[in-house]
Amino acid sequence: FEVSRRIRVGTGPDDSVTADGIATGAGRAVPRLLPVRSLPLGGLIGRVGAGQPFSIGTAPQPIRMPANGRLWLGINDVAFDDNSGWFRVVVRR
Repeated sequence: FEVSRRIRVGTGPDDSVTADGIATGAGRAVPRLLPVRSLPLGGLIGRVGAGQPFSIGTAPQPIRMPANGRLWLGINDVAFDDNSGWFRVVVRR
């Protein structure tokens, strides 16, 4: 995965994030609610088919897919109404 750009996960001044997620304390307040607890709020995540979501982030190393099927990409968040922007993601086999 090659990931670039930033997104916004809220309306605050520190809510602009990379694919690794938010770096401030606010993003650490809800990890138990996030789809991938090991990745901060706003980080890039993936899921194959109906499987479990997994962390992608800026992934400098290759990620082995957990199963065959359609790859879904998203962000590690539980409320999307205050989000904006997009990540540019290039997937190489």
